[in-house]
Amino acid sequence: MKSSFYNLFVKADNNEYILYNTLSGAAFIVDEQVKTLFEKKDKLRADDFDKNDFKSFKNEGVIIDDSVDEKKIVKVKNGQNKFQSRYFKFVVIPTYQCNLVCPYCYVERDEITGKKMSNETLNATIKFIKKTVKNNDGKELSLTLFGGEPLMNQNSCYKLLEALILWCKKEKILFHPRIYTNGTLITKDVIEKFKKYSMSFIQITLAGTKNIHDSKRTHKDKTGSYEETIKAVKLTFENNLPLVVAINVDNDNFSHMDELLDDLVKRGLKGVRIMFTPIYSMPHSCAGYSPHCLTINEWGEILPELQKMAINKGFNVPIKPYIEPFFCWASVKNSYVVDPYGDLYKCTSLLEKKYKIGSIDKNGDIKFLEFPYYDIMSRDPLSIKACNDCKLLPICGGGCAALACFEHKTFHRENCTRVRPGFEKKIKIIFEKELLKK
Repeated sequence: MKSSFYNLFVKADNNEYILYNTLSGAAFIVDEQVKTLFEKKDKLRADDFDKNDFKSFKNEGVIIDDSVDEKKIVKVKNGQNKFQSRYFKFVVIPTYQCNLVCPYCYVERDEITGKKMSNETLNATIKFIKKTVKNNDGKELSLTLFGGEPLMNQNSCYKLLEALILWCKKEKILFHPRIYTNGTLITKDVIEKFKKYSMSFIQITLAGTKNIHDSKRTHKDKTGSYEETIKAVKLTFENNLPLVVAINVDNDNFSHMDELLDDLVKRGLKGVRIMFTPIYSMPHSCAGYSPHCLTINEWGEILPELQKMAINKGFNVPIKPYIEPFFCWASVKNSYVVDPYGDLYKCTSLLEKKYKIGSIDKNGDIKFLEFPYYDIMSRDPLSIKACNDCKLLPICGGGCAALACFEHKTFHRENCTRVRPGFEKKIKIIFEKELLKK
């Protein structure tokens, strides 16, 4: 018997360690003696451990047979999930228009901002989604409305939701509709529509305290949008719709998060689900925002502290690592982004013509797949040396393919911004309460 390659030890309190396995997701509290056994002995025996502990370690993949090559397990699971999953993910951009002007927006481009999806393209998109799911025996369908600001083309949003919710019910396919919005166009009428469509979640973005948010997420007349956004958050939250408040984090606002969270509590939003998201500089759109962005190391130090702060103030902060069904949605066969022109992409961060993978015709068929599709789909994290030798591979999968491309000029390199920053700190926050209190 031997120790799993994917075992990690994180120092806890009271001279104990959190043993976490990134392949199985198992976690245990162990002492220094057990840690030493795992790290120093090439061969592990049942007699080395408490009988019940050894059984648990073996059942959870923390101790494995000598013949097991875990990297082959990762490779097979990667291939199965990439090409054989019956879960389908579509992101539809009903418009590139937006009513806000944010300096870090990676979608905003002059040549496309005026485009809304036509009825013809909308009908083709509906046909494309139905055909793709049906022809591949899909069992679950995720639909994300994205932009621009998707609610600037509400009719297309509702038609799309209406068509797919009815079709999925008929075909006995689980439907997961969601929307990413700045919130400024959310009204009681919109909320009632969302109730009708049983949204999986509504994500609304904040950029910091009122002063900071209003300096970044402005209307085109330079007026701020904080109060409108908070109003939308409250309306969504009070109507018991599944809500995620995404808080963008950069050099300008991270030190003011305490003030922001206190304001949310004061406004009756304690308990809302919060997600902290770093702002990345995209070379094709917001490269000029780079001086405001945090480095990977800075993000790794800041994120766990922000999450811990939010948890202590009573917010719902989902931070527990989990074994995701897919490493990167861009690298999954059954995942597409459809823009207002009917052009297809693999990721919302790659909305440039040079990354276009194809287009759909009026019948909902792909005319032909262009090379970027094959380039992205052939990405194999196990062939990337930095990833192959990394214990975080099963829960990272090489990181973000788009950011890897921006950083290294190729999809076939690592990007460590997704999981690694602050990972050990997050493990400690998660499992200290869960395991140390037992």
